[in-house]
Order: sequence, then C-alpha cells, then structure tokens
Amino acid sequence: MATNRLDISAGFPLEKPQVFVPWGIPEKKLSELLGRFGLKKITAGYYVISCVSLGGMHHELGFHFSKARGLLNELEFFHKNHTKDDSFYFNEFQTHFESYFGTPAGQGHLTAGFPSYTWDLKGTRITHYMWDHFGLEEWLRIVKTG
Repeated sequence: MATNRLDISAGFPLEKPQVFVPWGIPEKKLSELLGRFGLKKITAGYYVISCVSLGGMHHELGFHFSKARGLLNELEFFHKNHTKDDSFYFNEFQTHFESYFGTPAGQGHLTAGFPSYTWDLKGTRITHYMWDHFGLEEWLRIVKTG
C-alpha cells in the first residue's frame, strides 16, 4: 500500500480547518488556535473538534492534556454519529492510518472479530483496537511518547 509517511513527531496537521496542532501546547493556546473553528471544552484537560485529516477523513478529534503539566500529549479519533456498522468505521480509520503511517508495527488479539494495531513512530505511539466497555467501543489514539 502506498504511504505518505506523515511525520507527526512535532504535532498533527488538520486539513479542515487547515491548522497544525503542535504537541506540548497548553489548553489556552489550543483554544486560541482552534476556538473559532468550533473547539468544545468537554472538561478540564479535554477538548473536541469536528475536523478533516489524513486525506479527507471526516471525524471527531479529542485533545487530551497531561494532568501533571497541562500540556497536549494525546489525540483521540472517533466518529460522532454511527449510521453504519462498527466494521465500516474501524476499516475507514485503519485504511487512512495505514495510508499515512504505513503498515502497523504490531497486530494483536481480536475483540469481537476486530484485531488490534500499533505503530511506534518517532516520538509517538498509535494504537487502534476495539474493546468491550459497556458495549463495543473503538479506541484510536496517538500519544506523544518522547
């Protein structure tokens, strides 16, 4: 599969809005950067925006801030309204992530027929899997590791 090999060691680029979100920014700076584009504060240390990234993929993006330092250290990808079955959304995310980050470094156990995937990239780790949390829930996160 062709890949763009997106380097996300410094942050993550959004296509719509067209903004680069750097790792390690405080909550106030994220609000300044994305507030006019519909960024919503869910709770202290957690914000969400509807956006497009990774070659036209529409999704919700959650921004998690470390409790200790209050800086951005994790991104959470999800779909707001499920109108199709879980496998459609899981496969859509997986296809886009493989296109931009290459073949996952690891593939793990199955949950309800879904495998788990990990990518270890320069300064980040991506995990993608399903888990049973009061029903099946997709988990797709990018965490700043270095």
